[in-house]
Amino acid sequence: MNRAQETLGPVSPYDYQGVSPQGWTARIQSFDPAVSPTPMRIEFGDGSGLDLVLHTVDGLRQTPRQPGITGQPRFFDGTIEVPRELLAALDTQPTSVGDFVRNTLGGNRFTDTSVDVTDTRFHLSLSDLTLNRH
Repeated sequence: MNRAQETLGPVSPYDYQGVSPQGWTARIQSFDPAVSPTPMRIEFGDGSGLDLVLHTVDGLRQTPRQPGITGQPRFFDGTIEVPRELLAALDTQPTSVGDFVRNTLGGNRFTDTSVDVTDTRFHLSLSDLTLNRH
């Protein structure tokens, strides 16, 4: 018997999207501070896209704060993961995808980035990218 509806909480309503200074679009759907990893979609002007995985863990806090996502920034240590299969076949990907992985993510499978989130925006220090809630 599937009891998922009885034991799982509701899907997070926190979706974020934004355009980088380099012109690509990033989207994070249903971000939940208690659930990691989170899918991250990058889309390029040429119509190609890239599905990544964002891992997050709460950053160090020295004062109490409300649970969940609020107007007060919540800080996370993050790691962006490139799927192994994509990295292995990078030379067969569209140029925009290969350039992004090589130049923005350093050609690495895992790239660390700090993350801070509020109920209206999501900021990745990598590429100084701010996504707005949508």
